[in-house]
Amino acid sequence: MLYICLPVYNTDVTRLANELLEQSKDSAVELLIVDDCSTNHFKDINSEFCQDKDQITYISLPNNIGRSAIRNYFLGLKSKGHFLFLDGDSIICRSNFISTYIELIQQKNPDLAYGGSCYQKNRPSRNFMLRWKYSTSRESKSLDFRLKNSHGFKTNNFLINIEVFNQYPFNENLKGYGHEDTLLGLQLAAQQIPIAHIDNPVWNLKLDTNAEFLSKTDSALKNLLWLADNYPTLRLLEHNRLLQLYLKSKRHVVFKLLLGLSTSTIPILGNLLKTGYAPLFLFDLYRLLRLQQLNENALHDLH
Repeated sequence: MLYICLPVYNTDVTRLANELLEQSKDSAVELLIVDDCSTNHFKDINSEFCQDKDQITYISLPNNIGRSAIRNYFLGLKSKGHFLFLDGDSIICRSNFISTYIELIQQKNPDLAYGGSCYQKNRPSRNFMLRWKYSTSRESKSLDFRLKNSHGFKTNNFLINIEVFNQYPFNENLKGYGHEDTLLGLQLAAQQIPIAHIDNPVWNLKLDTNAEFLSKTDSALKNLLWLADNYPTLRLLEHNRLLQLYLKSKRHVVFKLLLGLSTSTIPILGNLLKTGYAPLFLFDLYRLLRLQQLNENALHDLH
């Protein structure tokens, strides 16, 4: 049995859910939609759409529980079969999207599979440029690339065996945005559980503003530091390019100089990135400096 899981927060999922229903009408598929305490506007839209639809289970949570916890919440709904997790703002771009996953389950019964993602090719307005440049350059990877770097996946479009997910749920100590998928991928790799990579992407058409993406970046950097501190045996350094670059850069004289000026450098870089004009290497520099700053702050808090 395939259960399509849509964790929702302040998103109208009617277009996505309608397409999924259309592709699943002749299959043993159920949609599970869990709203993570959205505003009443979105709750009303989504709950009305779900009414009297046999293939949909709709649940609205009274309190916001966050990215990891809401995905784990689905474990309380079903105990066997496969979950297919999709972000609520995804767009299905292939008419055989669901049948491809069903065939994969029937033929290979994978523990975890990742279908990939793609982003708009046309340049967005300047206010959304940072996320678009980063996503198209760094996150939208070809199948060949993913097969060579098979430990990684993203939470926006992945299939997982429910019994495996019960053994390795998302760590709810990771707060906010970022790296819950990194941890799960490394845990599976440590247990020699492979990730099946397939060419079955979804469109990610909703972009964050430059300011929103910088805020999410901060959250991801905090989670990355937490992972490095709490899971030293999971070979995070081998698989995370940013951490590798950070450790190498700390030995470079220019980076040491910038670190000394980070209090003034980071806001300047942040303002440049918010314009949407800055190249990605400045975003990388911003993340390296901010990683060091957050690390120093964490060490200071311990004392």
